[in-house]
Amino acid sequence: MATNIENHSIFIKNSKLILGSIASVDKKRRTYEVISLDSKKNSFGFKDLIYDLEDNKLSSYNETTEISLHLLWNKLVGEFQTINLKEFIKISIDFFKLNNVEGLQFFLDSFNTDIIYFKIIDLEHLYINSDEVVKKISKNLEDKKNNASLNSKFIDLLSQKSQINIDTYENQIEQLKNYLLGKKKYNKKFILEIKKELNFDNDYKLFNYLVDNKIFLEKTSFINTKLGLDNNFTYKLTNRLNVSVATLKAFTIDDESTKDYDDALSIEISENEFKISVHITNFSEFFNYESNQDLEARNRFQSIYSPLENFNLYDLSIIDDISLKEGKVRSVISIVFLTNNEYEIKSSYLEKNDILIDKNYSYSEAEYLFENDTKFTKIAEFARVQRAIRIENADFDEFNKDITFFIDEDNNLKVKQNDLESYQIVAELMILANSKAAEYMFNNEIPCIYRKQEESKNLIIDTFDTSPPFSFFRNVSQLDISTASGPHNGLGLNFYTQFTSPIRRYYDSILMRQLDLYLKSRDILFSNQDIDKILIELSSRSDIAKNKAKQLYKYWALRYMDQANIKEVDVYVYNELKSSYIIYFNSFNFYDSISKDLCRKTYIRNDKISIRFSSVDFVNLTFVDLEEVL
Repeated sequence: MATNIENHSIFIKNSKLILGSIASVDKKRRTYEVISLDSKKNSFGFKDLIYDLEDNKLSSYNETTEISLHLLWNKLVGEFQTINLKEFIKISIDFFKLNNVEGLQFFLDSFNTDIIYFKIIDLEHLYINSDEVVKKISKNLEDKKNNASLNSKFIDLLSQKSQINIDTYENQIEQLKNYLLGKKKYNKKFILEIKKELNFDNDYKLFNYLVDNKIFLEKTSFINTKLGLDNNFTYKLTNRLNVSVATLKAFTIDDESTKDYDDALSIEISENEFKISVHITNFSEFFNYESNQDLEARNRFQSIYSPLENFNLYDLSIIDDISLKEGKVRSVISIVFLTNNEYEIKSSYLEKNDILIDKNYSYSEAEYLFENDTKFTKIAEFARVQRAIRIENADFDEFNKDITFFIDEDNNLKVKQNDLESYQIVAELMILANSKAAEYMFNNEIPCIYRKQEESKNLIIDTFDTSPPFSFFRNVSQLDISTASGPHNGLGLNFYTQFTSPIRRYYDSILMRQLDLYLKSRDILFSNQDIDKILIELSSRSDIAKNKAKQLYKYWALRYMDQANIKEVDVYVYNELKSSYIIYFNSFNFYDSISKDLCRKTYIRNDKISIRFSSVDFVNLTFVDLEEVL
């Protein structure tokens, strides 16, 4: 049976000391019912009773004693490292001359909120912080206090649109950057206070405000920072090859903005046959596999392009010395095709060469030459014939026209379609070169990174009757990248790999090194096991790099739409999810989504939806106030 007891006691709960009087005892459950000084009832176990105050005869008149935990700590720190909790309470009562429950409660309140001097270890022991720990904690608290003050002043300055000293508020600005860039190191409460004070309902408004007030990065560099794109290379070119003489002349065909020329073409004509060669820059002797330069490229995995800045696989010092630039002699690996006048391939082979780059042509310049220059027309016809042969065995005969964005002379963002036949001709020759390189490696038992694709059954091709023409290939067999050979049915080829862009794609550099050593000494650099290991190690980097490229492209597409003040656009349903549709922006070649709740009717694949929006959120690459237009 419970018994009433008049005295006060100290209990422990969640590492806090609680003062109260025992109202009742439940021996069966081994618990006390305790009433604290504020008349609240709490239940404690027998083990939670730390100190019985019956012997202290504390009175209950209203008087408090000045409490300084620092003084108490100073008394104990040299004498104890740990102390019995009951003994600590007794010492504290005597030290502060606590002769009333109000004074004792004041002491306990101070103790319970202390994080500097003392720390409860368990139900019986207390740890006394060392002088070094106390100084460290005190400094952190002072810094936190000062930072809280700076936070408040920073928010006031933001709301008043006042000039902000970047050095003074470095921490606050860094937190904003981390938040907008999707990094974890920021104070959520601080960010919420800013958004509340400035009345911003989305991150893009916040971002624009910071840009407009010159607090944040320029708009064009924000996405680069968010995606982790830069050209800050640690390692440059240290070994240069002295190649100065070459008899074979070749030329390149690329976009006007291209700086990294990695493939070139040449043709030699005789009476009954001609020789067409695809030349790929060979940098194998510039720096070794797993050198610092190579490891840095491996981490980047591929070059990524944007209208303002290209994010290269290698430092510009490397690209400048290995790129197939006009007037330069370069070492290459050549894929040579011997053909008759009907453009049939009679034989082909690979060889190491030194070539002179006679000219860097643009696609538009090559477009004219493919129709009017004898050598170029033969190359063009050769590519057309080879494409026709390939397409006979391919799963589909479609060639989507790429879209690229560029900055014109007046600093305006423009869009263009790569719809010239010269673009397709060059692409076809690179496909052919990759195919023959894969076949060569198979025939000579050289370990290779094959790209193969089984036949796509029940293939569906969706083509939109708009410009530019893009097609969706559905039920396409998954692409397999491995050391095991096999046909690429999507392209209609028995063998396929990629090695024609070693300056731009890391996997291509692996095969370049493999072929270089074999052509030089009939030896191999990588076994099948070596390549399998590389593929496993780089799988995630490949996915990351491709996602960055997609995100960056979408950013610039959105920037173009914003610049052109496009607020309404027709899109197509690419796919249906549980609560949304994946929509395809055919005019700009990117994807987004729209909630089914925003649509007034049900749609199926390829249906057209007219949408509108108020603005673009460039932070999250989404549309603001997206809705369907009927």
